[in-house]
Amino acid sequence: MAKRCIVVGVDRSSGAEAAMAWCAEVAGPLDAVVIAVHVLPPLMQMVPPPMGSAPLSYSEESRQLYRDDLAQRCEPLQDAGVECETVLEEGTAAETLMRIADEREATMIVVGRRGSGGFAELLLGSVPHQLSHHARRPVVVVPAQ
Repeated sequence: MAKRCIVVGVDRSSGAEAAMAWCAEVAGPLDAVVIAVHVLPPLMQMVPPPMGSAPLSYSEESRQLYRDDLAQRCEPLQDAGVECETVLEEGTAAETLMRIADEREATMIVVGRRGSGGFAELLLGSVPHQLSHHARRPVVVVPAQ
């Protein structure tokens, strides 16, 4: 039987930190591997590009900085003896987390709750909100500590 899999969204928020801590507690008893996913937002140009120009993308140096940061954020999992894989991708957070969870046949998706609320959240929508309405897998939203 394949090992269970938990996909967790990771950024620099206190909610993501709480989600990681929750996974560190839960993944061991479930005998699950945790896939820690950091999603880089697509880079956008303010001015239309000239014909034939390449789309904007993150430099390899900046991607390596994000990979290093993601590995450091996985330390609570490693300290708990939980197997962890890291994924760094560009895209929209909710769509990317759902796609990876489906590809890996994840048991659940875990994200933190930032609690920003207000008009900005109504206008843009939050990742936990989008996941709770569209994910085909169970979603756990962990409040920030």
